[in-house]
Amino acid sequence: MNIKKRFLACAIAVAVTGAGLPYYNKNISGDAEITASASTTVLSESQLEYEKFADYVQITKVKDYLYGNIEFPSTIEGLPVKVIGEEGNIYGIARPYNPNLKNIKIPNTVTTILEYTFVNCYNLEFVEIPSSVVEIGDYAFAGGSKLPSVDIPETGEDMTIGKAAFAGCTTLSSITIPDRVTDMGGGCLAGCTNLQYVTLSNTMTKLYDESRSDTSVLSSYGSKFGFFENCTSLKNIKFPDSIASIDERAFTGCTNLSKITIGANLTELGNLKLDLESLTEINVSNDNSSYSSDNGVLMNKNKTSLIRYPKANGNTEYAIPESVTSIESGAFSDCTNLTKVTVPEGVAKISSNTFKNCTRLKKIIIKNADCNIYSNPETIYKDAVIVGYKDSPVQEYADTYSRTFIDIEEELATATTTVSDIPAVETTTTTVSGNTYSLGDVNRDGFINASDSSCILAYYAYMSAGGTQSLEEYLELQSD
Repeated sequence: MNIKKRFLACAIAVAVTGAGLPYYNKNISGDAEITASASTTVLSESQLEYEKFADYVQITKVKDYLYGNIEFPSTIEGLPVKVIGEEGNIYGIARPYNPNLKNIKIPNTVTTILEYTFVNCYNLEFVEIPSSVVEIGDYAFAGGSKLPSVDIPETGEDMTIGKAAFAGCTTLSSITIPDRVTDMGGGCLAGCTNLQYVTLSNTMTKLYDESRSDTSVLSSYGSKFGFFENCTSLKNIKFPDSIASIDERAFTGCTNLSKITIGANLTELGNLKLDLESLTEINVSNDNSSYSSDNGVLMNKNKTSLIRYPKANGNTEYAIPESVTSIESGAFSDCTNLTKVTVPEGVAKISSNTFKNCTRLKKIIIKNADCNIYSNPETIYKDAVIVGYKDSPVQEYADTYSRTFIDIEEELATATTTVSDIPAVETTTTTVSGNTYSLGDVNRDGFINASDSSCILAYYAYMSAGGTQSLEEYLELQSD
């Protein structure tokens, strides 16, 4: 890799990981003040460098020192302009004047926008992409930090978009990828920190191209950007049924992502990171053959394996479904809202880090007498009371790490205490119309208990049905 590419690689890494920083120094074009022209400059042949082919022209460079709004010509020397950009030119078509460009109009003769063509146009506010375009190259609009939206026409031939094509467009708030787009490269929207709404194409089968990502100028630095990496405003993403594979770093740094919906054909998650601090639910299409969701908790298809409990799920208590027989390692790690978890009888093993850093977990009930717990103090958070069977592997784990242990038979006996086991409360009395009653004693038996609640509910139902008697009259009628 040459020095120029190393420099650009480092600069892009800063742009995507730093909240909205430009790819490299804004003074690259000199000290001249950047202003925008109110009119549009239609570029002439003399202002351009280009290459002629048998049946088309490729524009490779804008020569003049331009500001504001530009429009590329549709023909040069009688031939249609079909390609804009230059292979291997990592500085863009108008360098060093890229930052001066504010609005760009591309004619409907163009089919290809090559890699890096409009890189670092960080004052770019609008670009018109015609339906004739079928290819947008790698990093083509990367660093367009003032670009608020991207309009890709729905009509036209099949289209591909290269890796990091819109990376670092920090003002971009929404984007719709039409169905004519069949492929998008890795890190395509990485670092779009204002991106909130995304609609993906129903014809794409993956969210990155591994071969292209591996040959990225960034790979030498160990940085292979995920598709939505550091999209810090993204809250909800729904994958169309066509998506079958996702980059494992797709959501790295998505600090506000709360809801993910997995489509029908995404049957292999691999190492996709779903341990996001903000994630409240993971939903799955009913047509997915490998995965399912139970109230936002990710499981395998037949719900025998619990894969991931969302960290930000707001429930404080969770009873793992009786169908579950295995729990993935780390499935509940860092779930700081949970205070009580019940593990069903079918689970025979609790793997490493399963309840690691569940800092509010106060009690875990393990119903399987033979359940083995991975021998590590972080498997279950240190403050949790462990409830299980005496002389079992569960008690052995509790004793090994000096945890409070309660016999499950005592716990279950306490949990099944009925209302009749709870002493009634004697109360003071009051006299109404010559009759003496205990306060709250509706049925006049001298106590306040569940029977009084039943009387009140019955009277409420009576009145709702059109009854006209007073409570006193109603109770006398019932006693007769």
